[in-house]
Amino acid sequence: MLAVILIILVNLAGILLKFYGLEPYIILLGFRFHISLLIPCILFFRRSAFDVIKKSLSAFSVGKFFSALLVAILPPLILLGGLYLVNAAELSDPEYFYELGLSSIVDYPVYLLWNVPQILILGLFLKLIVTGKKYKFPLILLTLISLFAFEMVPLGKETFNVFILLEFLSAVVLFSVFFSWINNVYYMAVYTFTVIWSQVLLFGTTAKALVNMLLAKNYDGWDGFFTVTVKNLSHYTFILQCGISLILLLFMVMINLKHKKIQAAEVNHMGAVNK
Repeated sequence: MLAVILIILVNLAGILLKFYGLEPYIILLGFRFHISLLIPCILFFRRSAFDVIKKSLSAFSVGKFFSALLVAILPPLILLGGLYLVNAAELSDPEYFYELGLSSIVDYPVYLLWNVPQILILGLFLKLIVTGKKYKFPLILLTLISLFAFEMVPLGKETFNVFILLEFLSAVVLFSVFFSWINNVYYMAVYTFTVIWSQVLLFGTTAKALVNMLLAKNYDGWDGFFTVTVKNLSHYTFILQCGISLILLLFMVMINLKHKKIQAAEVNHMGAVNK
């Protein structure tokens, strides 16, 4: 019940901030905090949450951390290679090429660090919601949609943008699959940040919030390193990236399940031999 109240509170606060033209995030000592990722931490003060949080934060592996990073980086590179193969992309000459573009690559670890706390809050919130539940995916999917629902509500002079909605739904489905499969909150953090960061860096965005949170707080937009020359395709780069990512994840899930079945069969065989 408290989780539902917090989600409602997030959306009420988000709509109020949008109504008054205020950003739904703050930047404190470099660390980024979006209200959709910050308010849910109130759930952590419940006594029943302590053990789950402690166990989640104590599990970390450097090797698997870099594996999550690799899985996040491969899809945008595959997408970019495919676009070049069909002559649908070219290198652009964006404004702030060096001070924002190239510096963001060098400063990737710093921006990741600045965003990790808020994504960890999201990961822990999701873990608390699905702990003890049999079906994780629908719960995570519904929670992610609900936490950011207010961002899709047009207010004032805003107009409804179907491409933004499609990008949002693509991201929600992708991250729901990843979070359902990977229980580690650190891998969730590096994967989530890198997926969105790579898309923004490569193809740009006019969303001030994304630029401020993922790249630098003093810029309103970024044109991207590459331009999609096919007009109708330029709106679908992130959707395509999410699609490639989803295929890769499902492929890895199937391999993992097959590996577990083989291990289980070997254990059963050894048990039968010992008897």
